Amino acid sequence: MSENSKEELAQAAKQKAEEVKQAASDATDKLKNMSGDEAKKLAKEKAEQAKKAATEAAEKLKNMSADEAKELAKEKLNKFKSLDNKSKLKYGGIALASLALLSVLFSGSTTTATEAKIICETLKKDVRQGKISAEDSFEECQDTMDSTSATLEEITQHPKLIMYDREPSKELQLIAIKANPGNIALIHEPLEEVQVEAIHTASNKERLEMLRVAKDLSEALQLAFVSEDGKLLKKMENPSKDVQLAALKNDISMISHISKPTEEMYLVVLEKNYRYIKHISKPIPKMQLIVLKHKPEYIKEIENQTEEMKLLVITANTDYIRDIKNPSEEVQLLAVDKFYSNIAYIKNPTEKVLKIVAEKQIAALGTGKRKQHDNFLYMSNPVPATQLYAAKIDESTANLVLDNRYISSPRQNFSFVRTTWKANNRDLTDEVIIAALTTSPKLAKNIKNPSNKVKEFIDSLKK
Repeated sequence: MSENSKEELAQAAKQKAEEVKQAASDATDKLKNMSGDEAKKLAKEKAEQAKKAATEAAEKLKNMSADEAKELAKEKLNKFKSLDNKSKLKYGGIALASLALLSVLFSGSTTTATEAKIICETLKKDVRQGKISAEDSFEECQDTMDSTSATLEEITQHPKLIMYDREPSKELQLIAIKANPGNIALIHEPLEEVQVEAIHTASNKERLEMLRVAKDLSEALQLAFVSEDGKLLKKMENPSKDVQLAALKNDISMISHISKPTEEMYLVVLEKNYRYIKHISKPIPKMQLIVLKHKPEYIKEIENQTEEMKLLVITANTDYIRDIKNPSEEVQLLAVDKFYSNIAYIKNPTEKVLKIVAEKQIAALGTGKRKQHDNFLYMSNPVPATQLYAAKIDESTANLVLDNRYISSPRQNFSFVRTTWKANNRDLTDEVIIAALTTSPKLAKNIKNPSNKVKEFIDSLKK
């Protein structure tokens, strides 16, 4: 294009601008004196004129080369962009949108979020003033946003401007929600990881609103919601098992909203509240173990006690040996190690256990016949080996062994409360009886219903 042609085109454009300006001024004066219908009719006529002018402009552009068109667009756009925001508003929404589009098509630049905001707000103003329809305003605004690219500076200073960028970067999205998690609602198709971050940093109220407007939540988003507030599980349709489990970890009361809890779910609930075991019809050993950690006495309610349960309970308190069924040798040893008197609650002690208890009891008798006699008198549940040892001390102690009784409460008016060894599963063996009779033969008269072996020994004493 020659220099003269450019000058002519520029002069023509300037003339057209003056004409448009004058026309707008005339239209404003006319509108003041018009009825609503007349104003609408005039607006329609002007729209047709604007459309015609746009068509004519397009025809002119057809006759230009691409480079000439770009050069012209660049010149006009630079002049437009040099204006302040207030001056730009005078152009009207359609004009602003058109200039933004030209900027994209011919100069290779994009509309900033700030410019997009000005255009969309001007379009809304045009709707209120009856210049364009709401549908046209929306369409023009959307077209502008399609070519908008927000800058880091814009979003950092004004996070809400992100709504005008249809494809904001991850960095810009994170900046926006960091300023306010609620800004997630302004982001067009936000990244899932950004949504998750917004959910975690939002307040309870903001989070509830996010869930209310959300559609087709992915499992990752559901997990983010319930991990922050388990009660939100109630507002989800068909949550996965993983989502239900995450909700329980946050709020175990949600177990009542799960139709078919899994074993893992019950374990999570019991870890936080072992008392929930009463609501489980058939608890498995893993569940019972959790309860036993908090409440060892629960062992007596368990029919099928495992070795792990028994060891856990006896380690917590040896008194629970009385509630343990069929204790193993290891459990028995733990029970009598601290208190050998626990032998009374072991129905079938092993030889090793009996030996250890005997050693402890004999050591407890001390030294000196008088002291040994008295200590044996107050010793509950002496095992056969201890009885045998006591039977050999002296006549008085041997008599105490054969008397098959002991003082359990000597301080109650010094009365003797007699309890048989048999009541404590401690029958005297033939060996113990024979040892006592060897120490004091005259005690034979105290033996009732002796066994054949004891009879033979008593008969031998008479010879």
